[in-house]
Amino acid sequence: KMPIPNIGLGVETVDGKIYTVGGTASDNTSRLSRVDIFIPDDGMWIAEGGSRLPMARGGLSVSKVNDKIYAFGGSSPLGIVPTVNEYDPSVLSVAPKDNVVTTWGAVKRNR
Repeated sequence: KMPIPNIGLGVETVDGKIYTVGGTASDNTSRLSRVDIFIPDDGMWIAEGGSRLPMARGGLSVSKVNDKIYAFGGSSPLGIVPTVNEYDPSVLSVAPKDNVVTTWGAVKRNR
């Protein structure tokens, strides 16, 4: 089972592994900054796959480009945020990127 059951997380696949990014704890009390990895072939979870988002957030969107996972916006304890991060599964690291420049859903533009 998932290391921490949650909602509003981002999910993406790279090289046959499933990455879960951020989210809101299932009791709806706290946002998460974790990146967990599920390996379907083994049925195993790797809790906090080497790195964390610098800001805990749920309701974020994720997308994969060139085997890197990008996390966009979401909701933090501070409200809706324009934050963008790049997670590189090959080195298990998170790097900041330029903030989003427009608003939609739970993604707020940089002001």
